[in-house]
This record gives sequence, structure tokens and C-alpha cells, in this order.
Amino acid sequence: QIYYGEVFSISPGVIKGLSPFAFNESAESQANQSEELTMLHIADSTCTTKSLDDIKSAHHKDLIKVPSTYYELIEALEVMQVCLKICIGETTQPYIQFSKFLSELKDIKSQLIEMAKNDSQLFAKVAHSQNLLFLHFAKECSICESREDVNERFLDYSSIIFDIKSGRFNINLPGQFRVFKPTAAPRPPTGPPNRNEDDDEPKEPKEKKRKVINSAQYAPFKLHENENFHNTFTGREKTKSCPHLNGKPMCRRWNILGNCFNTCGMKCNHVPESQIPEQNKTEFGAWMAYCRQTSGSA
Repeated sequence: QIYYGEVFSISPGVIKGLSPFAFNESAESQANQSEELTMLHIADSTCTTKSLDDIKSAHHKDLIKVPSTYYELIEALEVMQVCLKICIGETTQPYIQFSKFLSELKDIKSQLIEMAKNDSQLFAKVAHSQNLLFLHFAKECSICESREDVNERFLDYSSIIFDIKSGRFNINLPGQFRVFKPTAAPRPPTGPPNRNEDDDEPKEPKEKKRKVINSAQYAPFKLHENENFHNTFTGREKTKSCPHLNGKPMCRRWNILGNCFNTCGMKCNHVPESQIPEQNKTEFGAWMAYCRQTSGSA
């Protein structure tokens, strides 16, 4: 529910869902291989902090990635600031105090980054501290009689800023925070090589693709200067009409371009000029003339 202008009524659940953790993605979608701090989160109709036992017994829970860098923390709080502005307006005390808190965090950026060198969970702790204060504020809002009561509520973050500046900020994250370890990639098999079902012989390893050169190419088959091989000699109809040798169509790459690959389906025709019968030379030459004529390159 969003409020504008002269609308003063507020229902109990308007802002309690706002949290610096509400705008982060699920940890399962992360593709990187580093360990990341996450939080088990329950989406329900209350605004109280849940115990680990409550979370474990819940039917619906998500594993949420929590801020692990200064920039992730600021980004989450900036999004929350926009949502707060929409929900209760920028002239209200809660919005003003939240904006002041965000501004002060930006002022002590270098100190926060330096502190994080000794505490990898620092930014999650700052977000959690802010969230606890905001949850308490949201709970009070849920029993307010009017929008005006919410507008004048005071949200005080000064203790968090003071503890950070004085170097005394040190809290323990509750049990629902834990390190997310990505699923390890499957280990390659270490046993004996695969064997055929019908015998005890190991299967042949798959041949690696590599280029082969026709060093004894038949000169009349060579590609003309400025002629495009694919435009002139490829296509469904041209493939069907290509002359055969050794039971398969003559390889066009091998005979025309002078190179092909060892994995070619027609590699039985990768033979030097001396092993191509004269009849096949004549047929293949006539086929090439037909291809050039139909493609307009004759």
C-alpha cells in the first residue's frame, strides 16, 4: 500500500517488510565459488525477529545473501530509502533520520572499509543493527491510530554511528546467519576406463578434432580467386547431387579448399589426387560447373 497527499490512515503491515536484506537475491542463484555470508529469512505476517528454531520449523524460508562489502551495504540501504520515501514520505521524521544515518555511513566510508579488514562480517552486522531498530519502529507503527502518529515517530541510529566512530562496534550475528558454501563441482571419475557392454575391451577415447591438409590436391578442383566456397558449393540440393566415392559423397572441403578435419564424416574420401578415379574426377568437375552456374559465379 502506498500513500499520497491527504491520506492519513495506515494499516498494520505497511512498512514492516522493509529491510536491508529484503532487496538481496537468493544465495542459491550465486554462481561464484567463494564462501558468502547468508541469512535464513522467513516471509510472514509478523515483524518480530525470528529465532533459529522458529526458522527451522517454518514451512517457507529463503536463504538470502547479505551485504559483504561497503558498496553492497550502501546499495541495499539506498533502495530501502527509496521505498521508505514512497511509503511514508520524505518530510516525516523516520525518513529524515534514516537519510541522516545513510549519509553518516557514507562519511565514514574509509573507516568502515578499514575495520572490515579485521571483520569480514562487519557490513552484515551494520545492516543487522539497523534492521533491529527498524523492526522495533515498524512494530510500534502497527499499533498507531493514524498516519500522523507515524510521521512524528523518531528513529534514532546515533548509537550505531557512535560505536563505529569510537571503534566499539562489535556485535554477534544471530544463528540464522551462516556461511553459504556453493555446491562443489562433481569430481571426475578415478576408476578404470569405461568398457563395452559386450566385451572386456576398454572403449576407444574420443578423437580430438584437428585440421588435416590435402597436400596432393587435384588442381582443377581448386577454388577460383574471389570465389566464395559456402555460397557456391554448399546447400541441401548441391549436397544431394554431389558425386560419391567409396560409398559416400566426395568431401567438398578436402577437394576444393584443400583442407578439412580428421573428424569429417567423409574422411574415407580424404585421398590424394592419384587415388581418385578418372570417372570421379570428371563427375566432380561437372558437379562443380553446375554449382557455379546455379550460383551465378560461372
